[in-house]
Amino acid sequence: MIKDISDLNALNKICDDWANDSFSNFWDSISPESTGNFNPSRVKSFLMNSLSSTITRGEILPYIKVWSFQESNISLSGCCFAGSINDMTGDKIFKEVLWQTKGHLANSIKEKKILIKLLDTAEDYARKSGFNYLILSRDPLRHKLNKDNNININNYYTRKDFQVTEITYSKKLN
Repeated sequence: MIKDISDLNALNKICDDWANDSFSNFWDSISPESTGNFNPSRVKSFLMNSLSSTITRGEILPYIKVWSFQESNISLSGCCFAGSINDMTGDKIFKEVLWQTKGHLANSIKEKKILIKLLDTAEDYARKSGFNYLILSRDPLRHKLNKDNNININNYYTRKDFQVTEITYSKKLN
């Protein structure tokens, strides 16, 4: 069952389920080498502070939404999206912040279906809330771009030792 996480006690519980220090090897394994290791305590703090602000202010941009897929009151997976205004266009955007399973990547068909349900929930919410775009990003080293996962980018930036760390996908909603 997908649950909209709208209070700090519920968020604290799901963070204990999937954003805790016991999964530090997992967090290290998914961290982009070029930007440093993710810190589960920092992730939890960011989510708690952001949701606290959302609760206080309401759904006034910018704000976050958190969803959790739960079985037997345990979060198996979750996602967080941030709603904001694009500074350059004025469009309302709904951008992913975090996807999480419980201490590992989604490997089973069940886990992948759960993540698809979470994405569908976020997209439905974004449409109903009048967002213009849904934005997702992927680390090209962890998510296949094509059959061979060949990402051979050679340009000014890569010659200056910058690394490609994110591919962004945008979907027009309204």
